[in-house]
Amino acid sequence: MKVSINEIIDYYDNVLVEQVMEYIRQNYAEDITISQTAKEFAVDRRKLARVFERYIGISPNSYLIEFRMLKAKELLRTCNCTVKQIAECVGYPDSLYFSKAFKKQTGVSPIEYRERMKYGIYTWK
Repeated sequence: MKVSINEIIDYYDNVLVEQVMEYIRQNYAEDITISQTAKEFAVDRRKLARVFERYIGISPNSYLIEFRMLKAKELLRTCNCTVKQIAECVGYPDSLYFSKAFKKQTGVSPIEYRERMKYGIYTWK
């Protein structure tokens, strides 16, 4: 069975994307950037973004933000930590920036999200 060069490239691109996704899931709480991530995997930042978007449909940075927000939502539902503590836990040293990013992603502030979850009100973006 012959394998084309394109199939080999696709395979390695797919492996790269899976490894980057795992790296982000393991390091989302750290101050990571996509440039640093690309260096970690010895690949050009633009190539990483292009390949990632082709396989996942979003940029690596968008994936990082979405994953951080997923973890923030989990913490807002399950612990009594302050918004500042949650922001720091998910990689945002600035809680104001975190709150703005959270609201942009969900349509509600972190405090409002927590309240809505507490009372079973699930309407937002």
